[in-house]
Amino acid sequence: MLVNDKLRLLEVLTRIGSEGPELTYCGICTNVQDALNGARIGYAAWLSEACGAWPESKHPVYPVEGDVDGYSSSRNHYWDISTEYGARRYRLLAWLIHKLTKEIRAELSL
Repeated sequence: MLVNDKLRLLEVLTRIGSEGPELTYCGICTNVQDALNGARIGYAAWLSEACGAWPESKHPVYPVEGDVDGYSSSRNHYWDISTEYGARRYRLLAWLIHKLTKEIRAELSL
């Protein structure tokens, strides 16, 4: 993924973290896809790999809940920080922002 694409992704992830998700009934990946008007070039692959590398990851596709059943059952609590799933999702989001920032800095030699 090009550095400009990473900067755009960082902008979207940071906005989700500061303003909350547009789609409260979806996770991080769908919110990113929605914010980028469905653009998936590079973003989906980066997110998938990064989510799988998250130290707390329970599953590469469903890192917060561990599987599709957990993902479905946590639907009402995706972004409620007072719940286990909501708190984990915000920790994942913060970790993604940190990881992406480090990558961008390295590429720009900052």
